Amino acid sequence: MVTPLRNEIRDLKSELAIVRRKCNENEQCSRRANIRIFGIPEEKDEDCMKKTLAFLNEQLGLTFKESDVDRVYRVGRPRMNATRAMIVKFMAYRSKVQVLKIKKIKLAGKKLYINEDLTYCNLRHLQQAREEHKDCP
Repeated sequence: MVTPLRNEIRDLKSELAIVRRKCNENEQCSRRANIRIFGIPEEKDEDCMKKTLAFLNEQLGLTFKESDVDRVYRVGRPRMNATRAMIVKFMAYRSKVQVLKIKKIKLAGKKLYINEDLTYCNLRHLQQAREEHKDCP
């Protein structure tokens, strides 16, 4: 009686791992055209769309319009003395790529950062890879 239950538990764990992996892949796919911007000062009752377009066009020298962006919003709970990141969801993947290509040149030396919008799982994998890379000669 115990062996069949152990086999069933093993099979269920395997299925759960597959479902989690597929769920992560789907979530990451839904974030395909997203970026996260860190360091844009937060104001009460701000218009995130206008603020982001101004940042992208003035700081990065790009020419985005509202029609290029699906939506923009801050993530996380508001906290005193802390600026929340902004998520920008572009209408087209190529717009995201354009921003990621130019960010290193235009933001060098500034306290503004732009990253891909990764799932929690993928962010953990990236952080682990960076930690392992630090130890390499």
